[in-house]
Amino acid sequence: MTELMAITNAGGLTAFTTTDAATAQSEIAAIATQLGAVSKGLDSAMSFNDRMADVRNNALGGLVDADLERETAKMQALQVRQQLAYQAISMSNNSAQNILMLFR
Repeated sequence: MTELMAITNAGGLTAFTTTDAATAQSEIAAIATQLGAVSKGLDSAMSFNDRMADVRNNALGGLVDADLERETAKMQALQVRQQLAYQAISMSNNSAQNILMLFR
């Protein structure tokens, strides 16, 4: 029996050969192969995007750390200047008092 008979919705008969079945099966296999390739490509793209996100996050973290170090250094420099200004004012006040003591 090389032919199978299928009943259509209209009630008529349509010839369906084993050759048609083999052709359909090979087309399905080809489509499955294409889907597998697309799936692999999507997996690669997702992996690449994940790596890029990690690189971006690491770079951003490095920039934040660098900015914090720079700002800490600026703050310490300003604190030293402030302490030196207080010491200079204190010394100038003491000098003025010492000179006034000479005139008493």
